[in-house]
Amino acid sequence: MVSPINFFTWNRLRSIITMRHHTLDMEVGSHLSVRRTGYSHHGIYIGRGMVIHFTGDKGASAFIKKETLQDFLYGGTLKIIRHRNPKYTPQEVVARAYSKLGQKQGEYNLLFDNCEHFANWCIEGKHISHQANTGLGIALGSAAGIAIMILTGGRIRM
Repeated sequence: MVSPINFFTWNRLRSIITMRHHTLDMEVGSHLSVRRTGYSHHGIYIGRGMVIHFTGDKGASAFIKKETLQDFLYGGTLKIIRHRNPKYTPQEVVARAYSKLGQKQGEYNLLFDNCEHFANWCIEGKHISHQANTGLGIALGSAAGIAIMILTGGRIRM
């Protein structure tokens, strides 16, 4: 009788399969995105199966870390983000990522200082997060909608 594969083993196996599938497309300096439950995590591929990324828990001290691609994937689905007009060459992107390696960045902030901000800074020189901007836009739109409903007593004319 074959024993069932536990969840942790399955996620590691899926990561390895996903990693092998995508590593053919990866080049040094690639912007990697890993889909996880409810969000995407970003990093820079520096070659030899290694990634530099910004990590930390919300409200905790955050830092720039280097780890294996397999650990970076952590059971998620890998996507390579293509930038239309990168400001830096792949070698410069890697050098920029290394320049921050080991640095503490203060408190991790999902909206203003996260892993996508770091990856975009390495490639474009811009400290931006499309994921955070989308979330902020949705939150502000929802808040505005609620405020209008409260102010109009729920009566809106079109």
